[in-house]
Amino acid sequence: MQLIMSRKFYRVSIFLVILITILIVTDVINLSAIARGSSLSPIQNNKDNLKDQQESKDYYELDPNKSKIIDDIFKLLVKTKPTCDKLNYFFKDKKAVQNFWDDKGFYHSEDYLRNKLVKFTKGQLTELKKKHKLFVDSIKKEKFQAFGIYDKENISGSGITMVGGGKFSWLALINIHQLRTIGCKLPIEVFIGTYSDYDQNFCDRILPGLNAKCTLGFKKLPMKKYEKVLSVKGFQYKILAILLSSFENVLLVDVDNYARYDPSHLFSSNIYTENKLILWPDCWSRTTNPNFYKIANIEVDMSRPIRGSYSEEKLAHGDLLRDFNFHDFKGTLPNPTSESGMVMVNKIEHAETLLLILYYNIYGPDFYYPMITQGGAGEGDKDTFIAAAYALNKKVYQVKQGMSFIGYHEDGFHSKALGQWDPTTPRELNADNPGEVLFMHCSYPKLYPTQLEGELIKSKKDENEDENEVQHRRMYIGENANSRYDFELELFEIMTQLICKDYPEINKEENEKEASVEADKLRDNQHEARDSGATPESDELKRIKRSQNVGKVSIKDPLSGLEMKYIQNYGFEIEDQCKKVLLPHVNFLIANTAYH
Repeated sequence: MQLIMSRKFYRVSIFLVILITILIVTDVINLSAIARGSSLSPIQNNKDNLKDQQESKDYYELDPNKSKIIDDIFKLLVKTKPTCDKLNYFFKDKKAVQNFWDDKGFYHSEDYLRNKLVKFTKGQLTELKKKHKLFVDSIKKEKFQAFGIYDKENISGSGITMVGGGKFSWLALINIHQLRTIGCKLPIEVFIGTYSDYDQNFCDRILPGLNAKCTLGFKKLPMKKYEKVLSVKGFQYKILAILLSSFENVLLVDVDNYARYDPSHLFSSNIYTENKLILWPDCWSRTTNPNFYKIANIEVDMSRPIRGSYSEEKLAHGDLLRDFNFHDFKGTLPNPTSESGMVMVNKIEHAETLLLILYYNIYGPDFYYPMITQGGAGEGDKDTFIAAAYALNKKVYQVKQGMSFIGYHEDGFHSKALGQWDPTTPRELNADNPGEVLFMHCSYPKLYPTQLEGELIKSKKDENEDENEVQHRRMYIGENANSRYDFELELFEIMTQLICKDYPEINKEENEKEASVEADKLRDNQHEARDSGATPESDELKRIKRSQNVGKVSIKDPLSGLEMKYIQNYGFEIEDQCKKVLLPHVNFLIANTAYH
C-alpha cells in the first residue's frame, strides 16, 4: 500500500513539475513577445482586441441607413472579388517603356501593349470580365449612393479633402495654413485611415480653429470586419476620402500639393458644371493593356486614329496594330496619363463612377494597376479615375495644358515640383495666351523639416571654399511659380512659424531699412523726372513697397506644429534644424525675393 502511494505521489510530482515548467516557459515567451511587440502574448492580444474595438466601435453607431449602405457596398466588393491568379507575369520580365506622352521616338502600339507586357490567360480575362460586369450591374441596379446620401448629415456644399495620418498630417497642416493664407474659406476635411495614424492634438485641438476636421476612416468603415478578404490601405485612401467626405462637390488634393491662389472659383466654372469631374494630366504616355477595354466593355474603333500627329503616308499605309499609339484611337483613354494629386468631382452626379474607382483600387495591386499601367511610370490609383468614367460612359474633363516641371538649374535642371495649370485661364482655351499655374505639387522633396538641409543648402565643391560660408538656393523657379507673391517664401514662413520657437527673431529690420532707402532714392529720381516734364515709371516703386511687406505672413496658432506626434518624435532635432537650416533659409528668401 505504501509502495502504491509512493508511486502515485511520484507520478503526481512529475506532472506538477512538467506543468510548472510549461507555465514558466510560457511566461518567458510572453514577456519576450511583449518586449518585441509580437502578437504571441495573450496580454498583447487582449490589448490588440481592445484597440480593434476602439478602431471600429463607432461604425455601428452611425446612422443605420448609412452604415447599411457602406456594409452592402463592402459585401458587394467581396462578392465581386476576382478569383483568378494575380496579374503579375510580364513577358520576358519587361515592363512598359517610360516616355513622355509627346515623344515621337516610340509608339505604344496595340500589339506592343497587348503582347509584350502583362500576359493574360484566357481564364483570367474571363474571370475579370465576369466580376467587373457583376459589380457594374449591381451598383446600377441597387442605385447605390456615394456612401450614404441618406445619412442624417446629408452631403452638401463644396469643400476640400486630403489624406493625412502620421507624417502626412504634418504636410496637411502646412497645406491648410497655405489655403487660409491665400484667402480660401472652403471647409477642409483630412482623412485618417488607421488608429495608429491618428493624432488627437491635430484632429481635436489644431484643426477646428482652421475650419477643418478629421474624418476617421477607421471609425466609419468596417475595416476590421473585412480585413481578411479586402486590402484597404495606401492608394485606396484617396477614393475613400472622397466617398466619406461630407461635401457634394469635392476638391481632393494631395497633402504636398499646394494651391498658389484660392481654387474656390473652379467649382463655379463652366468646365466643372458641365462635366462634374475634372482631372489634371501627368507627363507620361499611356500604357494601358487593350484587354482592359474588353474587361470594362468599352468599344474601341481602330479604323483611324483621332488623336496624335501622323503623316498622310502613315495614315494611308501604316499598320494600325503596330505603327500608331493605341491610345490615339477612338474609345481609348487619351494621352497623357492622369495625375491624382488633385481631382474635382460631384459625388451625386458621379456616385457610380466613384464606386467603380473604389473597385479598381481595392483590387488595384493584384489586377487593375498592372492592367492599366503595366509597370509604367507612377503605377497606382492615378489612372483609375478616368478609367472608371470611360467604363461607365460618364463625362470627364482632363485639363489640356500639360503639367510643367518647376525647379532650378545647377549643373543641369533639378525638378522640385510639378506645376498644374488653372483650367479657367486663357491658356487652356487659347495656347497663344498666357495661363497661370494654380497647383504646385512639391514632392521632390516633401517639406519634412529634418530632410531639407541637402535641398536648401548648396554643397561645397571646392576645397578652398570657406567652410563657414553657407549658400542657400531657391527650389521653385520658372513657369510663374512666384507670380502674385513669393510662393516659396510663404511656404517656408508658414512652416517655420509652426515649429520654430525663434521665428520672431528673424532679422527683417535690415531688409526693411534697405528697401526704404531704395524707395527714397527712387522717389527723389521721380521728383526730378516730374520737374523735367518726363512721365515717371511707378512699377519699380510699387515693387519696393510690396517687398517691404514680404516676410510678414502671420498664421493662426503659431508653434502648433510642435504639438503633433510626428514633430515630437524628433525632439531637439527640430530645434536644431530651425536654427541651422530653416530660419536662415527664410532670411535668405526675404533678402533675395524678386517679389512681383
